[in-house]
Amino acid sequence: VYTPVEGDFEHFVNDICANDPQRKLSLMSMLGYLMHDYYICDNRAVLLTDASNDEIGVNAGRTGKGLLGKALSQMLNKNTNIDKRYCAINGKDIDLKKDTRYSLADISTQLIHIEDISKHVDFEDLFNDITDGAIIRKPYQVKPIKKMVKIMISTNRTIDISNETSKMGRVYIFELANYYNANYSPVDKYGRRFFSEDWTSQDWICFYSFMCRCIQVYLTNGVVITNNSDYRIRELLESTNPDFIYWLDEVIDYKHKTEQRYIKKTLWNSFTEKYPSFSQLRPATFTAWTKKYFNYKNVDFVEMRSTDDIFVIYPTAATRATATAKKNSLKNIC
Repeated sequence: VYTPVEGDFEHFVNDICANDPQRKLSLMSMLGYLMHDYYICDNRAVLLTDASNDEIGVNAGRTGKGLLGKALSQMLNKNTNIDKRYCAINGKDIDLKKDTRYSLADISTQLIHIEDISKHVDFEDLFNDITDGAIIRKPYQVKPIKKMVKIMISTNRTIDISNETSKMGRVYIFELANYYNANYSPVDKYGRRFFSEDWTSQDWICFYSFMCRCIQVYLTNGVVITNNSDYRIRELLESTNPDFIYWLDEVIDYKHKTEQRYIKKTLWNSFTEKYPSFSQLRPATFTAWTKKYFNYKNVDFVEMRSTDDIFVIYPTAATRATATAKKNSLKNIC
C-alpha cells in the first residue's frame, strides 16, 4: 500500500536535513542508491557525518546516523537478526588491511555499513572494495568470496578525504544537521521508538512508502550531491590547529595572485615564535599542515628544494616545470 503521507520517519529526515528541500532530495537519493542492487555505475561510498558544531573539533554524535542504518536494514533484511543483505560492522577497531575485515558479511550481503569508523583509517584501503568489490572471508575460511557491495560509513568526526581527486571521486558526503543530540532524541520528540512495537501499521506504511520514494529519486536523478564546504573546514580544523590556520591567513598574500616563495623553515620559526606552545611541533608535521591549508584554500602551489625547502604559490609554468624536473630526478636517484 502506497501513501504520500509523511510519517514520523520522514519528519525525522526533515529534521536532520534542517528542513532544506535540496538536502532532503540529496539524502533520499543516497538512501535510494544504497538500497538499489545496481553496480554498473559510479560506485562510491556514502559518508554520513555530523554538521559543524559551535565548538571546534567537538562532535558529540547521536544526530541520527544510526537510525538511517536501521532504516536500511529494515528494507534489506527480512529478518533483521539473521539476514545479511545489510551488514553493520564496528568501525572503531576495524583493520582495513585484513582480509577478514568483513567477516560478518556473507554471499548475500548487498550493503556494508562501517559504523563509527576511526579517524585514523587510511581511506585508500577502501578504494578496491568500493569500485571492484569487497573480499568477504571468515576466519579459517579457505576460499574467500569477492562480490560487489555498496559501502556506507558513519563517523562523528572527519576522515582525511577532501581535496584529493582520487579520494573525493570515491565518496558521497552527507552532513546531518545537529537537530538531535545525546540529550534530545527522536523518542523525546515523537514519543515512540522507531521500528518497534510502538509503531502502528500506518507508521510502517508511511515508512515503506518513503523509502520506496527514495529509490524513485535515485532512479530519476542519480545521486544528488550537496555543498560540503562545512565538512572541508571541519577536516582542516580537526587535522591541524585553529591557531595555525588563523596565523597563516595573515601571513599568505592572496590579493596578488603572482608567484610567491616562502621558505619552510622561516615560516616554522615565525609560527613557533608567535605560538611558543608549538615549539615542539615537528617540521614535517608543519609542512603537512601547510599543504592541507593550501589545498583547502584551493591555492595552486609546488614544493621546491634550492638552498632551502620552499613553498611556491601561484607558480609560473617555468617554475612548475623546474619543480617537476627536480622531483623526477630525486625519484630516479631513489
